Amino acid sequence: MDLLPQTTPQTIFCQAAAEGNVDKMKEMASKDAKLVTGVDPDDRTAFHWAAGKNQVGAMEFLVQSGFKKVGRVDEEGWSALHSAASGGHLQSVAFILHHSKERQQKGEKGGVVDLDAQTSSGQTALHMAAGKGHMEVAKSLLEAGAEVDVKDRQQNTALARACAASRQDIAALLIKQGATTRTQERLTGDTPLHMAVNAQHNGICEMLCKRDPHLLNVKNAEGKTPINEAPEELKVLLREYEEKNEKGENIN
Repeated sequence: MDLLPQTTPQTIFCQAAAEGNVDKMKEMASKDAKLVTGVDPDDRTAFHWAAGKNQVGAMEFLVQSGFKKVGRVDEEGWSALHSAASGGHLQSVAFILHHSKERQQKGEKGGVVDLDAQTSSGQTALHMAAGKGHMEVAKSLLEAGAEVDVKDRQQNTALARACAASRQDIAALLIKQGATTRTQERLTGDTPLHMAVNAQHNGICEMLCKRDPHLLNVKNAEGKTPINEAPEELKVLLREYEEKNEKGENIN
């Protein structure tokens, strides 16, 4: 999230939130309380900006000053949780989840965050954490109840994003949570195994083969299996798993 030009009181207030300048926020809000809940030209609140820059102090001030809609989304479908998860800001994510839980317990629906809310591209906060390698954020989202198999507009799940990004730790976490391995990207037809092959990540490839040997035979939009696309060294490894699977041997 790039800071906006300081052209209006609202954008100045949002920038103060992004910088964690609580004193300036207090001064401005004392003169115009609407700034606390107002939006900038991109339909983002100061809370969005604070979360995206991990400014928990600013987030606390906004909530204490009457900001309630922590799950509000901007014109691209991004909530503050998306912004915090994308940046790997565990403290901001924890604040949002805690505040949302409190609101839910009080029956205040307006302050409850939809963990599986999707942006205009169909991504959830978990997609972002997985694709950018933010392990602790991914854990927090899953512990809070985020759905593991939501698909974005390209039909990719968080697992697919983790595999494409060579994040074996997050891929393993998602599989442990029951993530399906049988997805295919809308345009390319790539499965998570194709993506791991393209990333040349042997560890993820082995993990997926052990989890679901069927993936070795799935063809993408070009009619290629993961073995067809693999570089020679990785191809040898995949063929070993393929042969064991064909013989009915235990490959775990």
